[in-house]
Amino acid sequence: NALRFDKIGDQFGIQYVFVGGGDEYELINDIKATNATFILPLDFPDAYDMAEPLLAQSVSLEDLRAWNQSPSNPKVFADNNIPFALTTHQLKDAKELMPNLLKAIEYGLDKTKALEALTIVPASIIAKSSELGHLKSGAHANFLITSGDIFDKETTIYQNWITSVKD
Repeated sequence: NALRFDKIGDQFGIQYVFVGGGDEYELINDIKATNATFILPLDFPDAYDMAEPLLAQSVSLEDLRAWNQSPSNPKVFADNNIPFALTTHQLKDAKELMPNLLKAIEYGLDKTKALEALTIVPASIIAKSSELGHLKSGAHANFLITSGDIFDKETTIYQNWITSVKD
């Protein structure tokens, strides 16, 4: 659908931001040609129970491929220099965000790109790059103090500093 909507946007000089479906890796060259920013869900398919032979036969190769490749979707975007943010959209529980993000990192997503997808890119999507998404003078300084790398499973968050925005 993003490819169809992009053609409509091109006719009217509009550049959309799209919420992805998780399978954009299949048409990444066409996706890149849109010059759009994407918001990618981290809603990956669950593993199939292959212990029961009759059930295992009913799982299609397409479903197995999606299960195997969906966690690499953010990496494919990063490798193709397509701007993307990450979202909890379609997750059953927001607590699944971090485990799924760590899975995307295991599948090759660079940690710097993951951090940008959570900070800088969302700020640019809402046209607030000068105020949000970074630690610079004059910006709203939302940050964490941790025991180590934020993307390490063993890291403890000691403090979470949030600046409220007043209009």
